[in-house]
Amino acid sequence: MINDYKILEEVLNGSKIGVLGLLRGTLPYTVPVNFVYYEKHIYFHSAESGTKIDILKRNPNVSFLAFIDRGIIPNKIPCKIGQSFKSVIITGEAAIVDGISEKKDALEALVKKYVPEGGYIQLTEETVENHKSRLNRRTSIIKIKINEISGKERP
Repeated sequence: MINDYKILEEVLNGSKIGVLGLLRGTLPYTVPVNFVYYEKHIYFHSAESGTKIDILKRNPNVSFLAFIDRGIIPNKIPCKIGQSFKSVIITGEAAIVDGISEKKDALEALVKKYVPEGGYIQLTEETVENHKSRLNRRTSIIKIKINEISGKERP
């Protein structure tokens, strides 16, 4: 178990893909997302409509998994071959961010995480509000309020 919150944050900041777990009626539904851990919350972007959004509107309770894969642990005995990793599991409540300022800040944090070298235009509230994807959909930002967080590490 990882009990040190600083290490949990390092995993969240170092992981490139998270897995969002939703409950679709009585069935689980999981989807990979690009995310950022920002201001003690998880943020990710999504189209303004679709399966994820439909499920979240019905049930905001979510789980979230982030991990860092550190490779295979070799062994001559096949049953002792393992995987080295650090992982974080979160349960929380997800909500669509309404405030344009918070949306802009979360998008900026996402861009800085995934494109740390920069070279992109600065986001403004106007560009965030008016942006549409090539499918003519607006971008939604979803925020997960963390209720519980735990971690695991295998050397």
